[in-house]
Amino acid sequence: MMQSKIDYIPQWALDQISYVEKKASTWLDLNGHGRSEKLTKVPEKVANLTMLNTVILSGNHLTTVPSLLNELPNLKLLNLSHNRLTVVPLWLANLPSLEKLYLHDNPIELPPPGNIESKWE
Repeated sequence: MMQSKIDYIPQWALDQISYVEKKASTWLDLNGHGRSEKLTKVPEKVANLTMLNTVILSGNHLTTVPSLLNELPNLKLLNLSHNRLTVVPLWLANLPSLEKLYLHDNPIELPPPGNIESKWE
């Protein structure tokens, strides 16, 4: 049975996650730039990689910010640029270690209610 496009996770992304798991790396690069197969969902396994401090998800077809990123206490840099995000969730402001957040080139419709800018000023 073939997975629907909505839940599609390409093999290249699963391979990268396995590599990071084996090497206990702090950097996960799942950017879809130049790839014909794009992520539409971030694999749940990423939530177990609590040592990550950098996650690159740019250039994919994500429509929502994956809530599993809440499970990454050491996350300092998150790149979600060049996706299909329309909303930025407020919980991003509560990530304890987040210092850099890239959201450019997304069709974000309105800023979220409240002010999340103060965390990064």
